[in-house]
Amino acid sequence: MNAEAGFEVAESDVVPLRISGFFSLILGGLSVLGLLGLPLIAFSVAAILVGTHALRKYSGPAPVGLKPARVGICLAVGFGVCSFFTPWFKTLVLSRQAEAFALIYLDVIAMDETEFAMELNKDYVNRMDPTMSLEEHYQGQPQARENFEQFKNNGVNEMIRQRGPGAEWIFDMPTRLYTRYRNQHAELVIADPTGTINTKISMTLDYLVDSQGQGQWHVSNVQSYRAERFVAPNVL
Repeated sequence: MNAEAGFEVAESDVVPLRISGFFSLILGGLSVLGLLGLPLIAFSVAAILVGTHALRKYSGPAPVGLKPARVGICLAVGFGVCSFFTPWFKTLVLSRQAEAFALIYLDVIAMDETEFAMELNKDYVNRMDPTMSLEEHYQGQPQARENFEQFKNNGVNEMIRQRGPGAEWIFDMPTRLYTRYRNQHAELVIADPTGTINTKISMTLDYLVDSQGQGQWHVSNVQSYRAERFVAPNVL
């Protein structure tokens, strides 16, 4: 019809379509899956590569698909950065929580609050009801009294009490987080900076999420530090 009206459409006026730009947009949206696991960051990488290809140089009218490519790249970069740093941030937060909990535990032992310390050795499911008297519980039955005495007279606990409440402690090594049977654990090595006790303390904490979605730490092992590790780095 244009030809009949005396107009001709030049080939250079035809707007090209770059389908790769739309693929980049789709992959950029899928980059959110990277938050579920670091391997899925591959979606972000693919979106950036495809988007870069869509934004290659051109002559004539601007191709259709450049804007979706730019959006796809932005999504990929945003989700990719979050996916990469989320595990690092989680590790940092859990490490700080574990260290704070360990210091509280040491202070509870040093104050000779043995009953409370024994509760901190239990996971949140097995702890006593807050309304119950811990002293009556641990002194009421022969087996409970025996467990109480064994815990109180433990050699490591005696060393902690020797330092007294409010004593300064340092973490002799970086806190090590590891996963075992799909549960998170933290291993800490604690030392006395004053040299009052020359034995380092090795402490293992377990992290469980309760029914309310709140993370709960408890002490699973405390002993004198040994150079060799007694747990595997990862057990899936």
